[in-house]
Amino acid sequence: GKSRIWAEQLGSLQDGTNAIMTWSPSNGWLDGQPAVVSRRVDQGRITYIAGWFDEELMKSAAAWMLNSAGVRPALGSVPEGVEVCRRSAPGREVFIVLNHAKAAKTVKLPQSMEDILNGGQTKILDLPPHGVAVLRPV
Repeated sequence: GKSRIWAEQLGSLQDGTNAIMTWSPSNGWLDGQPAVVSRRVDQGRITYIAGWFDEELMKSAAAWMLNSAGVRPALGSVPEGVEVCRRSAPGREVFIVLNHAKAAKTVKLPQSMEDILNGGQTKILDLPPHGVAVLRPV
């Protein structure tokens, strides 16, 4: 990947910190130095990106961070423009599904769910443009 707008030099690394990426040999004063570092802290991980990377590299970095943290989509894969918000309390869970797109979207649910706003159960959700649904697992 590339960082054309901004990059910074990182200081000394603490024990347990790993350099995930280094600057390539065309950056002059940054050549070979860490560009992305990461280390475990308690049950989590801190990752620092020392530059403004291109879109492809940032998507790759975000995917790596989500995967290593065990983060999974609440309802699986959804179409572009659809947002899923999970809300939970002990023994209760609801999903708010929003279609931010100007076109209708179909969302295949991982299991049959109760449609709180329209009643009944569904496994396929048809959302109109800018539509919303509130679902509860059955």
